[in-house]
Amino acid sequence: MLADIGRQLDNIKPGRVFVIATVKEVTKVASSLRTSGRFEKDLPFLHPNCNNRLEILRNYTSVWKRKPSETMLKDMTAKARSYNLSRDELRFLCRTAYNAAFQRQFSSVCKSDSLKLSSEAGDAVEVSIADWTSALDTFKKPEEKKVVTVTKSDFEGDESLQGEVIDPKLGFSVVGGLDEQMKEIRENVLFPLGNKESLAEWGIEPVKGIIFHGPPGTGKTLLAKSLAAELSRLTETPYKFYCKKGSDSIQKYVGWTEAYLKELFEKAKANKPAIIFFDEIDGLCGKRQEGE
Repeated sequence: MLADIGRQLDNIKPGRVFVIATVKEVTKVASSLRTSGRFEKDLPFLHPNCNNRLEILRNYTSVWKRKPSETMLKDMTAKARSYNLSRDELRFLCRTAYNAAFQRQFSSVCKSDSLKLSSEAGDAVEVSIADWTSALDTFKKPEEKKVVTVTKSDFEGDESLQGEVIDPKLGFSVVGGLDEQMKEIRENVLFPLGNKESLAEWGIEPVKGIIFHGPPGTGKTLLAKSLAAELSRLTETPYKFYCKKGSDSIQKYVGWTEAYLKELFEKAKANKPAIIFFDEIDGLCGKRQEGE
């Protein structure tokens, strides 16, 4: 698989198709892929710190009609620190707290014969500190967290080969707590692409591939989709987004995995501009152990 991934990356023209891959530890990716013309850049993603968590909570609650006070958000940020909540868990925290407030606010309506709410009903939902605390309590027992099992998909009719067009509104403006990563992407992707002709005189081209590495739930997929939206806005051309989990790319028959990878890259090049996103690429072509 290493040779196939490398060969497909070598055949990509810079600026039209980008390849993004995720992995928990960047050292698990073979060094032959982390070279010039392949995955030239890697960005670390860490669990959010206190300032990141506060920014993330502000971001997720910004759409609420009755926004929580800054004092309440800072209080929840301090309480969430001991749980070391990831970005995805903070989103779940906000959603759970809001749902608790909604159910309390409209419990009488739900029990009546009429289940219709007015268009202004959402204006009355106000999340209390009790709602936040109750939502935070759901993280006390790790065994209660849901475990999602990813099943392998067949090569025939695989929807991931169709790609998707990311909503242009999902740009960097909706991403909180990843300022350093966005800065690196602007410098290594957006700026070179926006000034491609001028920089070509100095032999500078946008990178072909980037590795996002860090624990689950730290915003790697979100930032990849936001990059697709930013690129679409920059080039005024919709970028197709092809997302595939590394382990799911492995097929059960000999030769099918190679054929699948070739088809995926051909689809992306035929529908360029595009982004290919390999989630957990180490499941597809991890670093070889000594003696293998």
